[in-house]
Amino acid sequence: MIFFLPYILADVAAGLFWRFMLDGQIGLPAIVTTLFGLQPFYLLGSRDWAFSAVLVVILWKYFAST
Repeated sequence: MIFFLPYILADVAAGLFWRFMLDGQIGLPAIVTTLFGLQPFYLLGSRDWAFSAVLVVILWKYFAST
């Protein structure tokens, strides 16, 4: 377990970062929607947009490390 702990912690930290970044109240979608005077948009709570958001996070994680 000690051997894999750094790898697991890196994934957990990246997951928490993106969870707060995509949050509908304090994240990037909230900043953009309040800038235009719209209602908060929960990107990860939308059935249409959640898959795209997760895909962007996966692409960022695996292509940024190469």
